[in-house]
Amino acid sequence: MAMALVIDDDPQVRCLIAMMLKRAGYEVAQAKDGGEGIELCASLEPEVIVTDIFMPHVDGIDVLREAKVGSRQPRVVAISGGSPRLPVDYLNVAQTLGADAVVQKPFTPSQLLQAVTGNPEHIFA
Repeated sequence: MAMALVIDDDPQVRCLIAMMLKRAGYEVAQAKDGGEGIELCASLEPEVIVTDIFMPHVDGIDVLREAKVGSRQPRVVAISGGSPRLPVDYLNVAQTLGADAVVQKPFTPSQLLQAVTGNPEHIFA
C-alpha cells in the first residue's frame, strides 16, 4: 500500500483529504503544519505529499523545497484556496519550484486523485 502524507493546518480539510486518499487505497499520515510534515516525511518516506500552501510557521513552499532535496523525491501536490490579500498565484509558484501537480480549493475527489496519481483517467468509483 502506498504511503501518502497530508499536510494542512485546517483539521477538517486535512481529514477530508485523508479520507479521500484512504478510500483510494492509500495508507495516510497527517500533519498539522509544514514543520510537523517535514519531520514525518523524513521518517515515513511517503510516495506522495499533499500540502496546503498557506500555513503558519512552516508553509507548503518550504515543504516542497525539503521534499525535492535528496535522492528519494515523493510526488508533491500543492493545494490552496489562495489569499485575497496577496496578488501572487502561489500554485503557479509551487509548480515552478517543482510541485508535480497543483489543485485549487475547493476541489472534487476526482480532481484530487488525478493530481495525486498523475493519471487524468483515474476517477473515484
